[in-house]
Amino acid sequence: MCLQISFSACAPSAFRHFFRLVNEFLFLAEIWKNVKNYPEKHWKNVLICVKIIGKMCEKTTKLLKFNCFFCYAGIVNVCYCLDQVALPLKGNYNPSHFKLYFKDTVLLVAALDDEAQEDLRVNRNFNTYKGAIYENIIAETLVKQGYSLFFFCNEKSTMEMDFFVRDTKSLIPVEVKANDNSTPSLNKLISDNDKFPDIQYGIKFCNRNIGFNGKFYTFPYCLVFLLRRFLNEK
Repeated sequence: MCLQISFSACAPSAFRHFFRLVNEFLFLAEIWKNVKNYPEKHWKNVLICVKIIGKMCEKTTKLLKFNCFFCYAGIVNVCYCLDQVALPLKGNYNPSHFKLYFKDTVLLVAALDDEAQEDLRVNRNFNTYKGAIYENIIAETLVKQGYSLFFFCNEKSTMEMDFFVRDTKSLIPVEVKANDNSTPSLNKLISDNDKFPDIQYGIKFCNRNIGFNGKFYTFPYCLVFLLRRFLNEK
C-alpha cells in the first residue's frame, strides 16, 4: 500500500503543490517497487494506493500516466492485454490491462536478491525466477525488432498466451517456456479455427532445438532475434 501525505485545503498553494509532488513521487516509487517484485504481473490485479488497478478510476489514470513515464524513460516495456484474439492487434487491446517488462533484463537481474543472482551467475540457473527471466529476454528482443507487445488472458485465467505477433496473413501466438513443458493454451488457440480464425500456426521458444509438429514451430531462445526475418521469408 502506498503512503500518501494529506494537507489542509486552507494551506498555501505553494505547500499544496509541494505535497502533490511528494504524493506523486511516493506513488511512482510504489509502482517501481511492484515492477521489481512482480515482473510481468497483470497490473489490473496489483493493489496500489488501496484501489485495484485496471478499472478506469482516478488511481488507474494516474498509473497510466506513470506507466508512460517509465516507458518513455526507457525503463520498462508495456505489454497490453487483448480483448479479442483477432487482427488487427492495435485495434483489439485494453489500454488499462497490461504487464510491465524491464526494457533491459539486467535491471530485472539486479532487482533479485543476492542469493538468486549468485545462483544465476554460478549455476547458470536462468529459471531462478519462475521463468520471468526468459520471458523478459523474449519481450526485450521482440521490442528491439520493432514489435509492439500484446498478450492474452481470459477472465478465468484458464487460457493465457505470452505474446502475439503477425505476418502478412495471420496472427501468431508466441509462447515462452523455461523448459519444454506442454502448451495447452497454444494448442487450443491453433486448433479452434471457429473461435480464432486469424491463427494458422504458432511459435514456441523453449529449451530445445528447431522443429515443427504441424501446429507450431519450436525454436531455442537464442534464435528469437531472427523471428522477424523468419516470418518475412517464410
